[in-house]
Amino acid sequence: MHLNPDIDRLLSRHTRRCRTCCRCGNSSDWALEKDIGTTISTTTFTNNSAGNRGGGIQVAGGSLLLDGTSPSITFTGNTATTSGSSISTSSAVNLSGTNTTIGGDLEITTNGVWTNNTGSTMSPNNLIIIGTGSFTANNSTTNVSGNFQFQSGTFNAGTGLFNFNGSGSQTINNSAAITFNNLTDSNTTQPLTINNNIAVNGTHNVNGANAALAPLAATVISGTGTLTGTGFARVTRTAATADFLSQYTITNKTLTSLTVDYVGAAAQVLSAITYGGYANNIVCDERYVHTISAKFGDKLAGVAPLLCAGITTFNSVRRAGAIPGDLVAVLGVVLYHFGFWGPAAHGMPQVAIPALAPFAKYGFLGVPAFFVISGFVIAYSAEGRTAAGFAIARFSRIYPTFVFCMTLTSLAILSLGSPHFEATFAQWVANLFIAATALGQPYMDTSYWSLVIEVVFYGWVAIFMAAGLFPRRIDAIILVWLGITLANELTIDAPLVEKLFLTDDSGFFAVGLLIYGFYRGRRDAMLYGMLALSIGTAVFQSIHKADRLAPHTGGVFDEWIVAAICLVSIAVIFLATRVRRVPLPAGVVIAVGGLTYPLYLLHMQFGYVLFVRHAPSAAVLWVVTIVLGITLLSWMVWRYVERPAQRWTREFLTNHAVRLGWPPRPAVESGIDVANRA
Repeated sequence: MHLNPDIDRLLSRHTRRCRTCCRCGNSSDWALEKDIGTTISTTTFTNNSAGNRGGGIQVAGGSLLLDGTSPSITFTGNTATTSGSSISTSSAVNLSGTNTTIGGDLEITTNGVWTNNTGSTMSPNNLIIIGTGSFTANNSTTNVSGNFQFQSGTFNAGTGLFNFNGSGSQTINNSAAITFNNLTDSNTTQPLTINNNIAVNGTHNVNGANAALAPLAATVISGTGTLTGTGFARVTRTAATADFLSQYTITNKTLTSLTVDYVGAAAQVLSAITYGGYANNIVCDERYVHTISAKFGDKLAGVAPLLCAGITTFNSVRRAGAIPGDLVAVLGVVLYHFGFWGPAAHGMPQVAIPALAPFAKYGFLGVPAFFVISGFVIAYSAEGRTAAGFAIARFSRIYPTFVFCMTLTSLAILSLGSPHFEATFAQWVANLFIAATALGQPYMDTSYWSLVIEVVFYGWVAIFMAAGLFPRRIDAIILVWLGITLANELTIDAPLVEKLFLTDDSGFFAVGLLIYGFYRGRRDAMLYGMLALSIGTAVFQSIHKADRLAPHTGGVFDEWIVAAICLVSIAVIFLATRVRRVPLPAGVVIAVGGLTYPLYLLHMQFGYVLFVRHAPSAAVLWVVTIVLGITLLSWMVWRYVERPAQRWTREFLTNHAVRLGWPPRPAVESGIDVANRA
């Protein structure tokens, strides 16, 4: 190793007394006398070691100038037992020149004061500031190929540049918020992870097509500077407002060539700004994505028009629940309630439209058709979710609308129903729990009984998801379920078993679950066999329901007609899942799909109150008017109440679930790989 003449003289004068401050060169231990200024230039420190700190140099007193002006100062292969494998300083060190490479650790510890002189450049592997150590950058460049660790002390970035240019994983690990002037991520191999809040008052540049800035979920990047670059700015925030603007509060953002990559482990919000890049993998709301069949293989370019336009129309229609069978089912129920089981069944003078009774009496099969649709939708809703996420999605979907419509119905009864109908506050409170009869109160609308069936079904699905059985063991679940059903229905017909295992409706739900399997591309003998068994069970249960209704309603039901309607309903629902284009404007189809649920909740008791209130002689015209009016009201509920309430409820519950450690989705999310974009 070569030292300048000043060091040579100092070492020769102080070798005996000073063996703890400076170690350098070729396995010889040298020391500098405390309080003596020293300059090092044109030097190589190679393969030295220390039992404590500073394998290349330990500066424990005096001052040191590292002058890397020409040609260079290089540290390689040095080690230290505690820290600072190349340099450790607890005194003053200044750096000049642009040719200092520190392979290993540069540690600035208690009482250490490191200053990069203006115009200087250094390239450490790891930079560590601990204790009361102080670092001042001035207008210099610091190229970090490893990690930057700031535990305590003082960090003054001056007007300099910190450039992270390694090829492995790199981290800014700061125990307190720090401020950079210019910060560049030039690592195009691995992401630069930021573990705590930082501020950038100059330019924050993500430099390189594959460079990725990766703040932790709780990290905020602030400052008065500008975020720019050609790489990826990842958004990992999931708490509070989980969007780009809340994680990157830095004043200016130039996103022309920078990709904003949403990769949070839970639900996130898309910031309403103009983006400049597209991510290869994103995490997004499942309502706005659609699976592309694997049969396209590497020919995704041909799917680009679907990605740009087709999904916009088709997927929104599908997610709105606009299955043709859905509308048919609810119309069947409406027909039943006004053409057969009308106010006369509740002691009033007439059925609304008795001429329709021969046909309307079979409208009760609309509810089992809903259960088939529910089986399909639930299998879809459970996909890619945890049990908590599924429960949140289902609760958000049905409960806010139910409470609103139930309250509307109770207000209609209180204001218009007397003396034929009545409602009490206790009844309203009990109905908030949906299963009002379990609390000794009647349903506000007797059609709510089907919601209790739905909720029990959701509960079983959530339990099986939590146990890791759904949908992985769907075949076994369905077979055991149908076995319990047939055993109960053909033997003791126990009410407890019926309510707990839904043995009056299991076949319908099972058919829906299996249709979803077919929809997802499953084609095997087991599926076809279970589908046949489930359809047979559903037909049996339909006939069983008719037999129970006959003495209760005074109607006579033809078993062959019941079976035929059941089979046709299932066929219509199956065919609806194969439809890829509905010959109507997308907005109309979405609205129709959206209003079916509030229409089901409002049409019966609300309609009965209006009908009995006026008891007109022109019953047909009045019923048509009532149904059209409630349909319009249902659309308004869907448009102005259900959609915002569902969104708010889902976001509220998701945020609380995440805080409790119950993520709505598995820890590893599947991305959407898009080879080409239109």
